[in-house]
This record gives sequence, C-alpha cells and structure tokens, in this order.
Amino acid sequence: MRDFIRRFVELSGYVKAIYFSNKKSGYFGLPIFDGSIDFLKLMKVLQVLRYDDNIVLHYLPSYYGRYGVDLEVLNSFINSLGSGGADKRLIKSIEKIVSEMLSQGG
Repeated sequence: MRDFIRRFVELSGYVKAIYFSNKKSGYFGLPIFDGSIDFLKLMKVLQVLRYDDNIVLHYLPSYYGRYGVDLEVLNSFINSLGSGGADKRLIKSIEKIVSEMLSQGG
C-alpha cells in the first residue's frame, strides 16, 4: 500500500486510470496484489488523494465470486455522502508518506 501511495503521488496529475489486479504476472499498473484485494481500503486512499478518474478491477478466475460483493460495497461507498470515508488513522498514514516524499524532494 505504501508503494502504491508513493507512486500515485509521484504521478499526480498524470493518472487517468488505475488498474487493480491480483495477478502477479500482469502487465498493467499498480498495485498488483497476491490474493483478495481490499478494494474499499484502496477507494478510501484514493478519496483522500482526491482521485476521481477511472478505476479498472481485474480478478483471477478463483476470485470471480468476490466481484458482486466488492461491487456492492464500492457502489455503497461511492454513493454515500462521505459517511464511509477514510478514518483519521488512514489519513495520517497517507499524510506521513506524502510528507516523507516532500522532504526527500519527491
């Protein structure tokens, strides 16, 4: 997650689509995970980073059963008025990473 946030901040303003995949040998974007992806946590991170462009979800066949549940959770989060937003701990974590990057010169 830390690497994703660092990379996203480095590319800030240039990212027009994010491709989430749990396939290690995938050729596209960040982040690439092993196993089940916590899409809700990633959406909260993107909310804090003020990202509102395209998001692509990619599932290995063994995780296809999660698609409906993930989609329902994400739609609820997106359609809420911020009530399901990022908690203070996540916000502080992201702010810390961004501060470290800025102090290192990006």
